Amino acid sequence: MARIGHLGYACRRRGSVNSSIIDVPKPILRINAGFVELEPDPIPAEWILDGDPQARANKLVTSRDWSSTVVVWDCTPGLFKWRYGKDETVHFLSGEAFMIADDGGEHRFGAGDIAFFPAGTACTWRVTEQIRKVAVVRETMWRPLGFVLKVSKKVLRGKQWQLNADRPLDE
Repeated sequence: MARIGHLGYACRRRGSVNSSIIDVPKPILRINAGFVELEPDPIPAEWILDGDPQARANKLVTSRDWSSTVVVWDCTPGLFKWRYGKDETVHFLSGEAFMIADDGGEHRFGAGDIAFFPAGTACTWRVTEQIRKVAVVRETMWRPLGFVLKVSKKVLRGKQWQLNADRPLDE
């Protein structure tokens, strides 16, 4: 049974995605996103401006540090507001939708398109043909903390490189 997660996307246990998971080495998850089973993931009623858009989703995997998730999402035609609470990188698999930015500019998205929506982005979506996408949703990080994390990783990589360089070649 799916549950609604903290992202607002329906969540399923990994084993319940059934035949859409393709056999690959354990640390890799390969999924045929076109055939993933989705569960209802309603758009808040106050966000709907026209029509009756029905959204469905399935959260497929979460990173070990819980900062990123991979989600398959689809939606039937309609017009609705949307606010991105986290950074989201998407690859549209099928359908057609138009994003209307706050400044009134309209952008078309369809199969094969890739887009990035930073956290805080507010827009209106006009879905003209049922749309399906795969999204990588990432927690945003306070910029100074992100800088410290990046520097610390470089320092640790440098120390690891230095330790490896100090070892004899015949090991």
